[in-house]
Amino acid sequence: MILLNGIEQDTQKTMDALYKKYDMEFAEFEWIQLRLEKTMMVIKEIYDYIGPDIKCFKSKIYFYTLFATVYHQLFGITSFDGKRKEEFSDRQMKNNMNSFLDKIVDFENEFNYYVNSSYEKDSANYVKFIEFENLHRTRTTSKAERIKRISFLNTYIAGD
Repeated sequence: MILLNGIEQDTQKTMDALYKKYDMEFAEFEWIQLRLEKTMMVIKEIYDYIGPDIKCFKSKIYFYTLFATVYHQLFGITSFDGKRKEEFSDRQMKNNMNSFLDKIVDFENEFNYYVNSSYEKDSANYVKFIEFENLHRTRTTSKAERIKRISFLNTYIAGD
């Protein structure tokens, strides 16, 4: 859904509308397939790079946030105004993969530091990372909360 319509709330009604719209014809198949494959190749690089030590992006809810952020950097998400870095666009990601991977690893390390430690609980970063974690625990199909989760990770990677 995110590739076609942007960030939406998952409800039976939105799923039914999507099936109805594309039930007979799916003209977008080729470009969707290409973008999906490129996004998954970057995600595979992330998981290969971090290896078994991955903590933050293990669950499917965190995976959705990661997928959306990677997709946005590569191609842009419809109706999402998060910043995109040209160096992480589809045209340039291959040449800048190490920089992208370093950003993801830095995020993963900060997430683990703030979420799993008892230090700096009064810092602004602590509050932001705890909110990010909490947004992955409740109402995970909420459009508003999805936007907050994706915005936080996207801002970490691309800046303000």
